[in-house]
Amino acid sequence: MIFEMKQVGAALARLPATVAAPGAAGDGRLIEAMKSENTQAATTLVWQGVRFEATDADGSAALHCASHLGRPDLAEPLFEADANPNARTPYGISPLSLACTNESTLVDLLLAHGADPNRRIVGTKQRRHRPSSRRV
Repeated sequence: MIFEMKQVGAALARLPATVAAPGAAGDGRLIEAMKSENTQAATTLVWQGVRFEATDADGSAALHCASHLGRPDLAEPLFEADANPNARTPYGISPLSLACTNESTLVDLLLAHGADPNRRIVGTKQRRHRPSSRRV
């Protein structure tokens, strides 16, 4: 994707000057670009080296936002910068689980970049079938 510098500068200027949640790494400009579905600004921020591991208040990183929105065009620059497709929020939610929940076209892209479909959401118990001891 090639953008004109005027368009990119204007897109970045429209982003709110927010920072990430306390304790999170980096700033929140990339998260804001993702949430506002601004592909130009998000791509430019990734190219500029903004930390894509930065999280918002609920612990979601940029790839979580792209997965929730179902936007492969927002996720591609993150994968080019080696984003972790198995990253988890503090609640144990992965980008793949968000993409599956939203029936996103991003599922195939996440799997192609190494998302592990066999990892459970942290904190959930796996139920096992136990045969009834009661006889009829």
